[in-house]
Amino acid sequence: MRHTLILIYLLCLSPLAALASYDKPPIPGDWQLSFSDDFDHLDTEKWNTSLPLGRVRLGGSICFFLDENVTTANGDLIISSNQGKHELTGIKGQRFQRDYHSGQINSFGKFTQQYGYFEARMKLPQSAGLWPAFWLMPNRVVPKAWSTFNIKGTKGMEIDIMEHLSEWGPNSFHYAAHWDGYKKTRQSMGARYAISHDAPGGYRKFGLYWQEGLLIWFIDDIEVERWSNPRIANIPMHMIISTEMGGWATDDFGELPDHTYVDYVRVWTGEAQLNPIQEYKIDSAQVAGKWKHKKNYLISKKSWFRRNKDQSLRWNPYIKEAGHYKLYAKWPHLDKELNSKTKFMIGHAHGMSSVMIDQNKDSNYWLPLGDYDLKQGQLESQYIKVETSTKERVVMKAVRYELLD
Repeated sequence: MRHTLILIYLLCLSPLAALASYDKPPIPGDWQLSFSDDFDHLDTEKWNTSLPLGRVRLGGSICFFLDENVTTANGDLIISSNQGKHELTGIKGQRFQRDYHSGQINSFGKFTQQYGYFEARMKLPQSAGLWPAFWLMPNRVVPKAWSTFNIKGTKGMEIDIMEHLSEWGPNSFHYAAHWDGYKKTRQSMGARYAISHDAPGGYRKFGLYWQEGLLIWFIDDIEVERWSNPRIANIPMHMIISTEMGGWATDDFGELPDHTYVDYVRVWTGEAQLNPIQEYKIDSAQVAGKWKHKKNYLISKKSWFRRNKDQSLRWNPYIKEAGHYKLYAKWPHLDKELNSKTKFMIGHAHGMSSVMIDQNKDSNYWLPLGDYDLKQGQLESQYIKVETSTKERVVMKAVRYELLD
């Protein structure tokens, strides 16, 4: 008994026991934690604060990344962004000057992984002009360390798990992927989204599941987007957390300095056990009433409507298997004012339910509508119907049924 207690005590003290206590990714799978940093200190065996190969990365940003702008305190990594003139030397001896400075960390040459789940919990700055991001890049050697041009036999690609422009406000973010270089051959996908639920203490979790030919983005354990494509990267990638200034963001800055906080970064190996899903885009809906089409909303003749007594959208899906389903809705992120009282009527095995949605606060991610029991087949009593009681715009993109059990 004494030896058993000693063994239990030693296991509790071991790093492996501590790692095993972490939450797992938000999708079932055989997960093994492969990387973790809670930022009790700046671990230089895991992170670089200088850019790979001594590069001075300029791009569209109007700031330098300085080592001294990356610190730790109270269990957070802190990236500080501020104003102040600096001059740096490029890898070819060029002299560059900037009036602003910020910071970044990257795991180039220290940690890479091909496939799995990547997650960071972060609190983002609020001053206008800042551009924090959590992203992945191929871990390549000279001279293409930060390039996404193809290498023979591989598919290289930048993956942006989260980008945020602080002038958007605290609840709006962007996901993206880029490939085939950054010049005329560049291709990309991605979109802005907004999420309204509270962020405790201002911190949110940003996650990405990556397997061959598939990317799934998450925020606070909720799926944002699922994208399948043969051009998705198939080589190890390193992680970057950065806060750029200007460039894509405005150069009309708010109060400085401001800070990006990172509570932790965790990475798992493993493959997800994905539930079967049935997705129905707007063009598959039954339409009642007169809909209007606007090209910059959606490529569809059913883009948005204004209220009249006969106007609605309705999906009656064919349910392949009876069971317990989670239902979702998605609409694009728009700067136009949308409907704050959009009603989703949901028919299911036990009757009918309704969910009220504010389309101005949530957009372009898979918003859960709830869990429902559904019967097999295409039944008139099983549906998702979109209605509104006001004259505001309603815009829809798709609905989805996920079989839970």
